[in-house]
Amino acid sequence: MSIKPKLKRYLTRKYSYFALSLVYEAWADCTGCMDVTGVPDCVRDIEYLGDDFWADMAWMNAAAARFGSESARFFWDFMQKGYRHGEALRDFVRHGFPAAWPDKTGRAELLWAWRTYFENNFAFVFITHPLALAVAHRVEAMLAAHGVEPKDMAQTLLDMSVAPKPNGSEEEAQALWEIKRAMSEPGFDLEAVLLRHTERFGYLGYREPFANGYDVDYYRRRLAEAKAWEPPPPRYPAVFDALPEADREFVRLLDEFVFFRTYRTERAYEALFFMEPCLAAIEEEYGLEQHDASSYSLSELVALLRDGLPVAPERIANRRSAFVFKLHNGKVKILEGEEARLRIADKAGPDHHKRRCVHGMTASRGKARGPVRLVMDARDQDVVQEGDILVTPMTTPDYLPALRKAAGFVTDEGGLTCHAAIVARELKKPCIIGTRNATKVFHNQDMVELDADNGVVKVIAS
Repeated sequence: MSIKPKLKRYLTRKYSYFALSLVYEAWADCTGCMDVTGVPDCVRDIEYLGDDFWADMAWMNAAAARFGSESARFFWDFMQKGYRHGEALRDFVRHGFPAAWPDKTGRAELLWAWRTYFENNFAFVFITHPLALAVAHRVEAMLAAHGVEPKDMAQTLLDMSVAPKPNGSEEEAQALWEIKRAMSEPGFDLEAVLLRHTERFGYLGYREPFANGYDVDYYRRRLAEAKAWEPPPPRYPAVFDALPEADREFVRLLDEFVFFRTYRTERAYEALFFMEPCLAAIEEEYGLEQHDASSYSLSELVALLRDGLPVAPERIANRRSAFVFKLHNGKVKILEGEEARLRIADKAGPDHHKRRCVHGMTASRGKARGPVRLVMDARDQDVVQEGDILVTPMTTPDYLPALRKAAGFVTDEGGLTCHAAIVARELKKPCIIGTRNATKVFHNQDMVELDADNGVVKVIAS
């Protein structure tokens, strides 16, 4: 009889029932994940409830330790496989899938094909975390051997974590800058160019079900503040020059993981962004309520397309009210409706609304006081004012306008190489990351003290 490990809140993400069913089917297929990623391990225990992923951190740390002695080639091969599957997914959802969708007789098979591409990409999503941690531990040991003091280790790791290339948001910023520069040219068709820009990058605004992504009006508004993206200059501390080439290779791996962690999730959101109009078409054709198709699993959608068999409306209503996905010992258990709500309430605990203090990891030292400004999506960042304490699940490059205004940042997620940590150091603002639950503990306009010297954020007035 196996003992289920203790799970800790790890990530906050909003996914539809449809997406979660695919995610958990991918992770439950441990053999399939290992074949796709080339990593002889897979996700062991993970639970999704109330928009949060709860993970077995003991497995996370054990996996990091287990792969810590692998060669640099092992990690490079892993990421190269991830890029191949990510690009295959991107090509299919942008070209293969739209081209085949009009043929209604083949839609069931088309959905199965989409599933394969999506799950192959998602096989990389969670296993990346312990592998990146393994590389970070390896670099930390190297730095310690070359005289870096424990008190300076976090800062040194941050200084060495520089993404080697722009991710999707940074590519978009550069492309928007090029549009701004070209606007004064004779015959320039701004509307046509913005439309193409939106078709290319609109998926970046998709971070939760039914989000619709960024539209032309969003990019038109952003033109005024568009600036050229500049890669951060190499900030490697002097100790880097003292490292032998074999050790420098692991520093480069650390940098590549900074980019790869964003890349693989961008591909997943891009795929879901392009899928949702197809789900809407299914709803219209079969007389379903709006967004009902996102409460189907893929196999249920296939049964609907092939045999005209819908899921009972009362079951869809249950799922739309609440659902929980649990993975343990390679098996997935799904809770719906009242059973799910009870599980979510039990996990939160009876006093969760009373806890007005959170702890996390210091990403950038310093202290700040100010009103909380909760931002759950980059599209809503205009609410941030000078002096606010930005509290958010995570940051991405399109959060930069809000980060420049805020007096300090607090995130639910992240490690020393996450986006918020790196930007906080560049802007010299206090930042605490990895709190797990700051967005649930604090409310807008709570007056808080952000003590990044000690990794604590607490309410001083409500």
